[in-house]
Amino acid sequence: DALQTLFYKKGLTCGYLSPQAFITCFQGYDIEPVRGGGNQQVAGSMIARLEGIVTEEGLPYDYKNTNCQTYSKEYTPAYALGWVSLPENDAEEIKKAIMEYGSVTCSFRYDNLYYNASTNTYKYTGENEPNHGVTLIGWDDTKQAWLCKNTWGTNRFEQGCMWISYQDAYVTST
Repeated sequence: DALQTLFYKKGLTCGYLSPQAFITCFQGYDIEPVRGGGNQQVAGSMIARLEGIVTEEGLPYDYKNTNCQTYSKEYTPAYALGWVSLPENDAEEIKKAIMEYGSVTCSFRYDNLYYNASTNTYKYTGENEPNHGVTLIGWDDTKQAWLCKNTWGTNRFEQGCMWISYQDAYVTST
Protein backbone atom coordinates (compact mmCIF):
# COMPACT_ATOMS: atom_id res chain seq x y z
CA ASP A 1 0.00 0.00 0.00
CA ALA A 2 2.85 2.42 0.70
CA LEU A 3 4.26 1.75 -2.76
CA GLN A 4 0.79 2.17 -4.28
CA THR A 5 0.48 5.57 -2.61
CA LEU A 6 3.87 6.68 -3.90
CA PHE A 7 3.01 5.54 -7.44
CA TYR A 8 -0.22 7.57 -7.35
CA LYS A 9 1.62 10.57 -5.95
CA LYS A 10 4.10 10.34 -8.87
CA GLY A 11 1.22 10.11 -11.39
CA LEU A 12 1.62 6.40 -12.20
CA THR A 13 -1.85 4.89 -12.45
CA CYS A 14 -1.16 1.25 -13.22
CA GLY A 15 -4.06 -0.22 -11.28
CA TYR A 16 -4.21 -1.48 -7.72
CA LEU A 17 -1.05 -3.26 -6.62
CA SER A 18 -1.53 -6.70 -5.08
CA PRO A 19 0.02 -7.55 -1.71
CA GLN A 20 -0.31 -11.29 -2.45
CA ALA A 21 3.18 -11.74 -3.89
CA PHE A 22 4.72 -10.20 -0.77
CA ILE A 23 2.65 -12.48 1.43
CA THR A 24 3.21 -15.83 -0.30
CA CYS A 25 6.02 -15.68 -2.86
CA PHE A 26 9.27 -15.85 -0.91
CA GLN A 27 11.43 -17.69 -3.43
CA GLY A 28 15.00 -17.67 -2.18
CA TYR A 29 14.10 -16.76 1.41
CA ASP A 30 14.20 -19.16 4.32
CA ILE A 31 10.83 -18.22 5.82
CA GLU A 32 7.31 -19.59 5.66
CA PRO A 33 4.39 -17.58 4.22
CA VAL A 34 2.34 -15.82 6.87
CA ARG A 35 -1.41 -16.31 6.64
CA GLY A 36 -3.08 -12.92 6.44
CA GLY A 37 0.14 -10.90 6.63
CA GLY A 38 3.52 -10.34 5.11
CA ASN A 39 7.09 -9.56 6.00
CA GLN A 40 8.20 -6.01 5.27
CA GLN A 41 11.91 -6.91 5.17
CA VAL A 42 11.25 -9.56 2.53
CA ALA A 43 8.95 -7.19 0.63
CA GLY A 44 11.68 -4.55 0.60
CA SER A 45 14.21 -7.10 -0.58
CA MET A 46 11.87 -8.31 -3.35
CA ILE A 47 11.44 -4.70 -4.49
CA ALA A 48 15.19 -4.08 -4.41
CA ARG A 49 15.96 -7.11 -6.56
CA LEU A 50 13.60 -5.79 -9.27
CA GLU A 51 11.09 -8.61 -9.33
CA GLY A 52 8.39 -6.14 -10.29
CA ILE A 53 5.28 -5.11 -8.49
CA VAL A 54 2.28 -7.18 -9.55
CA THR A 55 -1.22 -5.72 -9.93
CA GLU A 56 -4.32 -7.07 -8.21
CA GLU A 57 -5.60 -8.12 -11.62
CA GLY A 58 -2.53 -10.33 -12.14
CA LEU A 59 -2.47 -11.81 -8.64
CA PRO A 60 -5.71 -11.32 -6.66
CA TYR A 61 -5.34 -10.99 -2.89
CA ASP A 62 -6.63 -13.94 -0.85
CA TYR A 63 -5.71 -13.91 2.84
CA LYS A 64 -6.48 -17.64 3.13
CA ASN A 65 -4.03 -18.59 0.39
CA THR A 66 -0.48 -19.34 1.55
CA ASN A 67 0.73 -20.78 -1.77
CA CYS A 68 2.66 -18.70 -4.26
CA GLN A 69 0.65 -18.35 -7.45
CA THR A 70 2.36 -17.69 -10.76
CA TYR A 71 1.57 -14.51 -12.61
CA SER A 72 2.49 -13.11 -15.99
CA LYS A 73 5.09 -10.36 -16.32
CA GLU A 74 2.46 -8.30 -18.17
CA TYR A 75 0.99 -7.65 -14.71
CA THR A 76 4.22 -6.13 -13.36
CA PRO A 77 3.95 -2.57 -14.71
CA ALA A 78 6.63 -0.93 -12.58
CA TYR A 79 9.63 -1.40 -10.34
CA ALA A 80 10.78 0.38 -7.23
CA LEU A 81 14.46 1.11 -6.92
CA GLY A 82 14.56 1.03 -3.14
CA TRP A 83 12.88 2.10 0.04
CA VAL A 84 13.52 4.34 3.01
CA SER A 85 13.94 2.95 6.52
CA LEU A 86 12.87 5.24 9.34
CA PRO A 87 14.20 5.39 12.89
CA GLU A 88 12.14 3.48 15.44
CA ASN A 89 9.70 5.36 17.65
CA ASP A 90 10.26 8.70 15.92
CA ALA A 91 6.77 10.08 15.34
CA GLU A 92 8.01 13.29 13.74
CA GLU A 93 10.08 11.41 11.13
CA ILE A 94 7.12 9.15 10.38
CA LYS A 95 4.86 12.19 9.90
CA LYS A 96 7.44 13.77 7.56
CA ALA A 97 7.65 10.53 5.55
CA ILE A 98 3.85 10.32 5.24
CA MET A 99 3.82 13.91 3.97
CA GLU A 100 6.65 13.27 1.49
CA TYR A 101 5.82 9.77 0.26
CA GLY A 102 2.10 9.52 1.02
CA SER A 103 2.32 6.63 3.47
CA VAL A 104 4.59 4.43 5.60
CA THR A 105 4.43 0.69 6.18
CA CYS A 106 4.68 -0.75 9.67
CA SER A 107 4.20 -3.95 11.62
CA PHE A 108 2.12 -4.42 14.72
CA ARG A 109 0.48 -7.13 16.78
CA TYR A 110 -3.18 -7.60 15.87
CA ASP A 111 -5.47 -9.28 18.38
CA ASN A 112 -9.25 -8.67 18.35
CA LEU A 113 -9.22 -8.16 22.14
CA TYR A 114 -7.40 -4.84 21.69
CA TYR A 115 -9.71 -3.38 19.02
CA ASN A 116 -12.46 -0.99 20.14
CA ALA A 117 -15.16 -1.17 17.43
CA SER A 118 -17.18 1.73 18.87
CA THR A 119 -14.27 4.16 18.31
CA ASN A 120 -12.47 2.25 15.52
CA THR A 121 -9.28 2.38 17.57
CA TYR A 122 -6.60 -0.13 18.41
CA LYS A 123 -3.92 -0.29 21.10
CA TYR A 124 -1.92 -3.42 21.82
CA THR A 125 -0.18 -3.45 25.19
CA GLY A 126 1.01 -7.06 25.33
CA GLU A 127 4.39 -8.60 24.64
CA ASN A 128 3.70 -11.01 21.76
CA GLU A 129 5.63 -10.30 18.57
CA PRO A 130 4.08 -8.36 15.65
CA ASN A 131 1.98 -10.49 13.32
CA HIS A 132 0.56 -8.08 10.75
CA GLY A 133 1.55 -5.22 8.49
CA VAL A 134 -0.44 -2.12 7.60
CA THR A 135 0.14 1.24 5.95
CA LEU A 136 0.09 4.46 7.95
CA ILE A 137 -1.65 7.09 5.84
CA GLY A 138 -2.21 9.87 8.36
CA TRP A 139 -2.37 10.84 12.00
CA ASP A 140 -4.41 12.82 14.51
CA ASP A 141 -2.53 14.35 17.44
CA THR A 142 -5.84 15.01 19.22
CA LYS A 143 -6.69 11.29 19.11
CA GLN A 144 -3.03 10.40 19.69
CA ALA A 145 -3.33 7.86 16.89
CA TRP A 146 -2.12 6.89 13.43
CA LEU A 147 -4.66 6.38 10.66
CA CYS A 148 -3.84 3.09 8.99
CA LYS A 149 -5.07 1.32 5.88
CA ASN A 150 -5.29 -2.43 6.15
CA THR A 151 -4.90 -5.03 3.38
CA TRP A 152 -7.93 -6.98 4.62
CA GLY A 153 -10.29 -5.01 2.35
CA THR A 154 -12.90 -2.33 2.86
CA ASN A 155 -15.36 -4.59 4.68
CA ARG A 156 -13.21 -4.58 7.84
CA PHE A 157 -13.01 -1.59 10.17
CA GLU A 158 -14.16 1.72 8.59
CA GLN A 159 -13.71 1.25 4.83
CA GLY A 160 -10.53 -0.71 5.54
CA CYS A 161 -9.02 1.92 7.86
CA MET A 162 -8.63 2.21 11.63
CA TRP A 163 -6.78 4.28 14.21
CA ILE A 164 -3.77 2.78 16.01
CA SER A 165 -2.69 4.50 19.21
CA TYR A 166 0.66 6.26 19.35
CA GLN A 167 1.17 4.17 22.51
CA ASP A 168 0.68 0.82 20.75
CA ALA A 169 3.48 -1.58 21.71
CA TYR A 170 4.84 -1.96 18.16
CA VAL A 171 3.32 0.34 15.56
CA THR A 172 6.36 2.64 15.31
CA SER A 173 9.04 0.28 16.58
CA THR A 174 9.28 -2.30 13.79
